[in-house]
Amino acid sequence: MEIHLMNGTHSFNIYQTSAETVGELKDELGLESSATVNVNSQVAIDSTALTQDAVVAVVARDKKGGSNS
Repeated sequence: MEIHLMNGTHSFNIYQTSAETVGELKDELGLESSATVNVNSQVAIDSTALTQDAVVAVVARDKKGGSNS
C-alpha cells in the first residue's frame, strides 16, 4: 500500500509499504519502539492500523545529544 510519510524531512513523500500497523512500520523503518508517530494528525500506538493513503509523520525519535540530524 502507499502512504504519505514524513520521516526526517520537512515534507510528505509517497512511501510504499507492506506494514499493516504503526509497529510494523517502525520495524521496517528501523525506528526505536518508543518513537512517536502520528497517523492522520492523531498520535498513534503500535497497534494502529495503516490504510491506503494514510498521512504518517514520525514526530520524535529517541535522540541523545545536541545533533539535529
